[in-house]
Amino acid sequence: MLTYGSIVWWPMVRYKVSKVELSRLQRLATLVITETMRMAPTVAMEVLLGLPPLHVMTEADATVGIYRLMCTQQCRLTSANFGHAGKSLDMEYEPILQMGNDRMKPIYA
Repeated sequence: MLTYGSIVWWPMVRYKVSKVELSRLQRLATLVITETMRMAPTVAMEVLLGLPPLHVMTEADATVGIYRLMCTQQCRLTSANFGHAGKSLDMEYEPILQMGNDRMKPIYA
């Protein structure tokens, strides 16, 4: 639920302030899940639960979303785009997004 719409707001996770806030949120969640004391290190709880840092997870989710939109040709990233689409331009040139896909276009009779 947290990464919903991450295609729009993912560039913000690159800022230190956002990383700190996401880390605090994840710490609260791990404390509740593991029922440990507040003195427990965040990284240790993340490792025990197998959770990646939220800023990494958000960026990965946004990458998958942009790749899906590029494959279905619903998103055309050009320099004329503004806002989140303009900020997503650097994702277009990621090597992982240049992969081919096996998606078939539907043909309606």
